[in-house]
Amino acid sequence: MENKKKGKRALEESEIIPSKKRIRVESSNSKSEQNYWEIHELVAEIEEIDVNLSQTIIQLFEDDFTIPFLCRYRKDLISNFSPEKLRDIKETIENVKLIKTKSANTLKMLEKEKILTEEISRSLRAAKSLDELEHLILLHKPASKGSLYERAEKLGLKPAAENILFGNKEVNLNYFINESVKGLKDLQEVEESVNNVMSHLIAKNEAVMSEVRQLRTKFDVTIITAKLKQKKTEEKKSKTDKFENYYNFSCPAKRIRSHQILAINRGVSLKELSIKYEVDDRLYRQLKHFASQIFLKQGRFSEYRNKIFMTAFDDAYRKKISPFIVRQTQTELSRQAEKASVEVFASNLKNLLLTNPVKGKKILGIDPGFTSGCKLALISETGEVLESSLKFHLNDKTKSENLISSLMKRNNCSLIAIGNATACRETENFIAKLIEKDLKYVQYCIVSEQGASIYSCSDIAKKEFPKIDVSYIGAISIARRLLDPLCELVKIEPKHLGVGMYQHDVKEKTLKKTLDEVISECVSFVGVDLNVASFSLLKNVAGLTEKRAEAIIKYRESNGCFKSRSDLMKVKSIGQKLFTQCAGFVRINALSVGIKNVNTLDSTNVHPESYEIAERIIKDCGLKLDDVGKPKFVSLITKYRQESSLEKLSKTYNENIERINTTFDALSKELLHDYRNEIKIEPVFKKGITDISTLKGGQILSGVVMNVTDFGAFVDLGVGKNGLIHSSAMKGAKLKVSDRIECKVLQIDAAKGRIGLEFVENIF
Repeated sequence: MENKKKGKRALEESEIIPSKKRIRVESSNSKSEQNYWEIHELVAEIEEIDVNLSQTIIQLFEDDFTIPFLCRYRKDLISNFSPEKLRDIKETIENVKLIKTKSANTLKMLEKEKILTEEISRSLRAAKSLDELEHLILLHKPASKGSLYERAEKLGLKPAAENILFGNKEVNLNYFINESVKGLKDLQEVEESVNNVMSHLIAKNEAVMSEVRQLRTKFDVTIITAKLKQKKTEEKKSKTDKFENYYNFSCPAKRIRSHQILAINRGVSLKELSIKYEVDDRLYRQLKHFASQIFLKQGRFSEYRNKIFMTAFDDAYRKKISPFIVRQTQTELSRQAEKASVEVFASNLKNLLLTNPVKGKKILGIDPGFTSGCKLALISETGEVLESSLKFHLNDKTKSENLISSLMKRNNCSLIAIGNATACRETENFIAKLIEKDLKYVQYCIVSEQGASIYSCSDIAKKEFPKIDVSYIGAISIARRLLDPLCELVKIEPKHLGVGMYQHDVKEKTLKKTLDEVISECVSFVGVDLNVASFSLLKNVAGLTEKRAEAIIKYRESNGCFKSRSDLMKVKSIGQKLFTQCAGFVRINALSVGIKNVNTLDSTNVHPESYEIAERIIKDCGLKLDDVGKPKFVSLITKYRQESSLEKLSKTYNENIERINTTFDALSKELLHDYRNEIKIEPVFKKGITDISTLKGGQILSGVVMNVTDFGAFVDLGVGKNGLIHSSAMKGAKLKVSDRIECKVLQIDAAKGRIGLEFVENIF
């Protein structure tokens, strides 16, 4: 029994007093700096995937394989993961590498300060998250120079403070009084200095801080915001109405939503809101009880020691522990909110870019305006500008009607794209009445013109339209956004497209990296015509860059059109490895440049590395290469695939199942198949409009989802203001940008232009 008590006592002391044994760190590659886990092991644990699969994916990324290439042509190596899942894994890999680097740097720092012990080293090398690592750094990071703790330590009070804290022996603090030394002039100053040492040791105690982590999961932190009082000179500039929901706001951290955190952070940064964090008092009480148990239950007890300890604990909690809890809460919430914001933006951007193009139609683009008039531009079925530099004024009805009617009729145009900015509804009203009066065969579509003005002034626009006035380029862009959204929108930085949630409040580097990958995914999966694709499209093909896109265009200008995919390797800086990455996403369209004797597989999604398999399949079906994409060809290929299992076909052609499946999938599509046709995100065409004043509660209306956020979805009902379906009125629906839906009007505030909606059903 006595041995058990001694063992328990030894364990308690080892938790409180760190081992004094030092270890030497040789270098960044020394064994003492190596983590107890490998990168692929921790990634596998976090992402809940097989360890070998994790190692394979990490190696693929290190070998510069892109997500679009892996998702289409290496499904067998990545367990058929989606692009979104691969992006998550890629982010996790980067975070794990950051943990490893930060751990190594901390070990070096502690070694330099000569405070590294075997126990500390083990803890740091075992840490599996940034939060855990930051917790350990807080525990073991040396005190700042000139801190109250350091001053007291220099006064020689640390041994006395440790004796009181751990109850090793009684201490008479009167012994340290020295009237000539600041901090020791009287008993009060000595006690304050001892208190500074004790509070530091309590806040650095591993057992105490481990208990803090446990209690944080049990008790919450409440976030409280209020309207910040404005100075008279700032009242006119104030935009506080945007933050009125947070003027008297209180919410537990565990229940607060991502969009609320981002809104509060913005309000605080703009000095519109004040914020404070209240830690649950129960956490303080339980932690104090815990600390009392591990410190005061050992050693000699006295009322004086108890009094000094309680004062030191309160000081440690107020100055160090509570602020640490608040900082951790702030960091975690902001990190989660930023991640949610990036995910929302990425999802919305993907759906916007993959909106179906309008093929085979001429389009009149209208850039609405009051003072300077409505600018016009009419484009051909291929996006070529047929007429531009025209405009009309809404207040000159007769002249404007004649101009547009004449323009539409002489060009045999039946479709109008209207930009959705200033004067949009007035222009829509004018066009709707004109259609009813004189152009009954015409339809119109409201098109987002977010970023159009920025594009109009860009170098890309100036190079594309050197002779057209900048003020008319916006109308061209609006028309082209309807003709082919992907081709036009890739010219604009995604952050200007208006489909994000507080995107200006997240780290720009993180956001840009994710959005660039989404654009590359969309461009690659849709595919580009190698002979006519613009610089903006080419630079976003998987594996290509701006310099490589410029090199491709330069090759086209110097050598004429590409006659095959393999011609890509004639371009400077594109070798076999890079060709493998991008070849499946570029096509040779014989019709676009009038080339003869083209390998029809170059117009499909079949990768050149699978041409031999594709040719064998075609031969076994009794077909010819020239028949690729024709209805009979597609029918026979589909039939052949359905009559045999993938396992059997894999053995027949001596190739893995995923590659066989990908090849059959590509051969069973029409020539130059458009990936967007499978998604069916279509623009909405109209002939008439509704006004917000005509809306009534309970009405069922159709609309288009324009933006999806953490708190709901904004829907264009065609009434001048987007309505909001709050997340509580979604009925479990997972809406996406460009979804066509029916919704019920719940409430209308015409003065503020607010419409509350409830989801009813999707329109297919």
